[in-house]
Parts: sequence; structure tokens; C-alpha cells
Amino acid sequence: MLAFYIILGIFTISAFNICGVNVTKHISSLARSIVDVSRTLVVWMGSILVTETYGVNNGNFSWENIAVGPMLLEGLGFIVLVCGNLIYNKIIILPFAKPPSNPSFLSISWWLIWILLFFLFSRRSRSPPPGIR
Repeated sequence: MLAFYIILGIFTISAFNICGVNVTKHISSLARSIVDVSRTLVVWMGSILVTETYGVNNGNFSWENIAVGPMLLEGLGFIVLVCGNLIYNKIIILPFAKPPSNPSFLSISWWLIWILLFFLFSRRSRSPPPGIR
């Protein structure tokens, strides 16, 4: 029975990825990104529904911790996931997070940060191995 579920899982994941490639090809990567977030939310809601219905009488179907604290934390996590996705895809534009108008300044500053980090972490005092002086 376990082998059946493993093969079923492989086929469902493959089907989802094929559909995702087609959505990206014909619609946009934004639509695929939103579908991915929606899928995660639907799976979470489905597991809560199964826990609340079948899980009451059968411990094998208690998939979620339905206490208030964990549910609020998971809900907050989904809100952060959805908002981050919408901000990344520029559906929500934050006024304080706009890129600078001079992109060359940005690239120079990143090079300076990487060089600084390299020198900070490469100049550690290295003691010789034990027994060697």
C-alpha cells in the first residue's frame, strides 16, 4: 500500500509541475506564483478540515494541531508568504522599498560590501594544529 501512495505522489507532483510549466508558458510566471501560494493554502485548509471532521473520532486523521497559538502562527506565516509573493511580483509596491534611480551606485555598493565581508572573514587568527609550534 505504501508503494501505491509513493507512486501516486510522484504522479501528482509530476502533473502539478507539468501544469505549472504550461501556465508559465501560456499565461505568466506571476499566475504560476499565485497558484503555488494558493495550493499551499488549500492543502493547509484541507488538512484542518480533515482534522476537524474525521480526526475527532480517529486519531489517524489528526493532521493539524488545532490549538489557537499554532493556528495563529501558521496563519501569520501564510499572510507573510502571500504578501511577500505579491511584493516580489510587484502587485503591491511599497513606497519605501523602491529601487534607487542610479543603478550603477547599487552595483558599486554591493561590490564594496562583498569585498568588506571577504576581508573581515578571511583575516581570522588561525592557530597552528596541536603539537606544532
